[in-house]
Amino acid sequence: MTADVTLYTKSFCPACKSTKDLLQKLNVEFAEINIEEDPKILDFLKSQNFSSAPVVFTNDDSWSGFKPDKIRALAVSDTTDDDWDI
Repeated sequence: MTADVTLYTKSFCPACKSTKDLLQKLNVEFAEINIEEDPKILDFLKSQNFSSAPVVFTNDDSWSGFKPDKIRALAVSDTTDDDWDI
């Protein structure tokens, strides 16, 4: 089972790039959505009290900014799933 991760980014955003790079490095699957492409997405994020990019939504959590500890926790949770054939 893989955590559902959605990464909301902006173009030319250093924190967005760092978040994306670390997710990729740790092999965490995610969907990326550029908030500059759809004003409704920006309105949604603002309604959730987010005011800076990137914004990350997972099954259990959400946050904004580059948070390496939270990203690493996602990678760890991916390796402790129950896809074992026993």
